[in-house]
Amino acid sequence: MIRRYRFEEMEPMGRFLRYGPSMAIAMILLMAIGYAGVVVAVDYNARHSAVSRDLREGLDDFASATRSYFRSYEAVVTAVSESDCVRSRGRHACGGLFERLNRRFPDVVNFAGIDRDGRFFASGQPFPPSGPPDASARPFFTALAGGGTLYVMDPHTGPVTGETVVGFTVPLRDDSGVFDGAIGISTRFSELQTQWEGGHRAAADIAILLLDRDRRVIFASPELAFLGGLPEAERVRVIAELAQPEGSVVTSEGTWLFMAEDLFDGAWRVAAFHPGPYLLLEYLKDGGVFPYLLLPIILLGAFGFVMVHRDWRSVRGLEDRIADRTAELDATNQELRLSLRKLARRNDELNMFATVSSHDLREPLRAVSTFVSMIERRYGELLDVDGRAYIGFARDGANRANRVILDLLAYTEAGHCAVEPRVVAPSEVAARAVGDLGDLVAKTNADIVIDPAMPPLFLCEEDLLLLFLHLTDNALKHRHPERRPTIRISAWQNDGEWIFCVEDSGAGIEPQYFDKVFVLFQRLDPRNAPEGSGVGLTICGKIVDKYGGRIWIESEPGSGSRFLFTLPEAREASPA
Repeated sequence: MIRRYRFEEMEPMGRFLRYGPSMAIAMILLMAIGYAGVVVAVDYNARHSAVSRDLREGLDDFASATRSYFRSYEAVVTAVSESDCVRSRGRHACGGLFERLNRRFPDVVNFAGIDRDGRFFASGQPFPPSGPPDASARPFFTALAGGGTLYVMDPHTGPVTGETVVGFTVPLRDDSGVFDGAIGISTRFSELQTQWEGGHRAAADIAILLLDRDRRVIFASPELAFLGGLPEAERVRVIAELAQPEGSVVTSEGTWLFMAEDLFDGAWRVAAFHPGPYLLLEYLKDGGVFPYLLLPIILLGAFGFVMVHRDWRSVRGLEDRIADRTAELDATNQELRLSLRKLARRNDELNMFATVSSHDLREPLRAVSTFVSMIERRYGELLDVDGRAYIGFARDGANRANRVILDLLAYTEAGHCAVEPRVVAPSEVAARAVGDLGDLVAKTNADIVIDPAMPPLFLCEEDLLLLFLHLTDNALKHRHPERRPTIRISAWQNDGEWIFCVEDSGAGIEPQYFDKVFVLFQRLDPRNAPEGSGVGLTICGKIVDKYGGRIWIESEPGSGSRFLFTLPEAREASPA
């Protein structure tokens, strides 16, 4: 008799034939779900991180563009505030200077000066028929008179031209540091708006909002136009929530993620927005999860076909990525070319200003010095002691102003080398710098030691000479009054880079002033400081930055100072 076997009686083959296909299908589904889950988690995390990255990049780009706009004029206003006509008592003569500056800087609406009582003493544009306006009650005047150093003005109607302008002012102070008025610059608000609308590189979904010091809207991207139509209470609540560095705001028009930061010490506040929140539900609504669920099943069900298809898709994906990357590089190159053109224009303006300083600003100084000398020769015997002292003060003031202008020109020209860089020996250049300071070295009886083992550098020799010259001159001028000056110029290697050091035995510097000494025209004690205008160390920082190096200070009050910097070492090169 032939026996019939059922599947369950066939051990273990029977159980496999009965349950094997179901187990295989279950394993395929579990593998597909697990694969899809991992891909979805990784992709979702990448998209969520991309939103935060886009917010930060959009915020940084907009803030940088705004700061760069005002910084481009800051050096001009600072230099004008040190000019002779502004610092002298005859400030009414500054109108001609301001008119020339207006013509040389076409993007500027007006240069203007205000005395300590809030009255305009000069303007590059004609005053209205009613006469110079009174600025004593304006917020910027109050802030500067109270000790402020720089005030960025909100968009307003210019008191002289009647145009909508923005700008900033800096205080004027007399020799004793007492507030003596202000000088400022105003530019067309439309120019800054144009830069905002086309200058920043925010992602497509990023919107920008800029608020003034009273938290009124200065600039808003088109995506945020709905803020103007919100009820007053809701609009005030939304703006108040922007006091946080980041978060989300809920409005009747939807929810937005944001990042925010202050500009100009809290005068303005800028925020970048992205539609949100981007949670898992929003990710699923994008539809990106379904291809990931379907694709593993197809791969596991028809492996051979999918292998060919995957290779073809990889090639197509690579081509698309190459095309996308090429487009991104083209866009980046276009932005770089635009930035270079803007930088070249700013550089031309600064060079033009240097020319103005060299001729138009120094000519009155020469006239003042000449006529003061003529008065002294012709009427010196008729003057009393005070009269002769006043003549000396006038001559010293003219010489000091002339020195400031020359130092400004030196700062402008620093780093512009007329010859090609080459391999130079730092010890020889340092010895040359000390020789140029021979009179001051002999006068102070200084002991200067130069390390002959410093490594060769590949740079412009004149740049290195200026660097050693200003650092050594600074050490000699700020020597300790009770001991002989000792200066050591040396170098050593640390973590793969060479560190150069100019060490002195002077009076030392307080740690809070380490950064201030490298700022243009900044001196720690202008009334008791040695002769100079505070430009030498700024030139040193500019030269070191040109070669991609760093410069910093190590000092303790009463124990001397060490000025350290890094420069690129010459590699595989030798002097011709």
